[in-house]
Amino acid sequence: MTFASSFALSEKEISEKGQRMKLGILAWHAGESESEGIAAAARARAHETTVFEISDIGLRETPTGTVPTIAGRDAADLDVVVSRAHVGLKNWRYAVERLFLLSSVSGLVMLDPADAHTAAVSKAVMLHRVAQVGVRVPKTRICRNVEDFEAAVADWGAVVVKPSVGHRGIDVDRFSDGLTDRSRARLEQLLATYGELLCQEYLKHDGDWRVHVVDDQVTMCVHVMTDSDGQWKPISGAETKKPEDIRRADIELVTAEDDLADVGLRATAATGLSMAGVDIVRHDGEWVVMEVNGCPAWAFLEHSLQEQRCHEVVDLAERRHQENAARRG
Repeated sequence: MTFASSFALSEKEISEKGQRMKLGILAWHAGESESEGIAAAARARAHETTVFEISDIGLRETPTGTVPTIAGRDAADLDVVVSRAHVGLKNWRYAVERLFLLSSVSGLVMLDPADAHTAAVSKAVMLHRVAQVGVRVPKTRICRNVEDFEAAVADWGAVVVKPSVGHRGIDVDRFSDGLTDRSRARLEQLLATYGELLCQEYLKHDGDWRVHVVDDQVTMCVHVMTDSDGQWKPISGAETKKPEDIRRADIELVTAEDDLADVGLRATAATGLSMAGVDIVRHDGEWVVMEVNGCPAWAFLEHSLQEQRCHEVVDLAERRHQENAARRG
């Protein structure tokens, strides 16, 4: 897929926009569509661009200590890194360690740095931060055993359980009728896998909204046509790297009303992210933030909209690079 055609700049335009960057794109996985699209958009503007993965981050010995590297190259050689790193249950320690290594490089702009990135990955931390700024989130508690789950059911009725660190709706389950023999087996399986789960009050709603935020601006809003019965979550939870294999609810592009946009902006700011996809539902007349995603997907959009999302990220990287250069003199 190429994104260069409609956004390529002339040499004069590149000169007017300022310095060329040395840009790194830390991809979710090899060949990830969003990361490759951002890289193509950057190359169309003549920025030197490298796409890499978590496993490419290392260390080089020097007489005065160690230097973080990217595929053997000193990370300090780059100006900006856009991080779409996948931080999951299985690679948490490994991935977080390497994100903090990159974030410690003097003069390197990280979008976003390790503390903001990992705080958003942890649903427990993310929801806490969002609630602290007065934005409504679902009632949430940690469930370590069946008794914790049963207490939540007694308080709330229908509940949703999910891993605190997870993505794409994988192992996110709704329990509408307490514990049957079948649902008990499923709950015990999830507890055995994760050790503990987040347990949330299920909020009946029709539709989810994904608000895209870049640099304190709402750049797009998608209405996801979920319902309270069959398709109750936006993504089916398939274990796959291929976008075409992921079952999603139908979507439509909409204009975010002022109150919805405000919730998306406040939730993003609470996490410290410079770009995010905020998942929001409407319940009892109020907007409720379900998640703030630091690595929102857009490969399911039509081509021109994918281009737009990619170039918004490059715009942000250019602004941060110019601001950093001005600070450093």
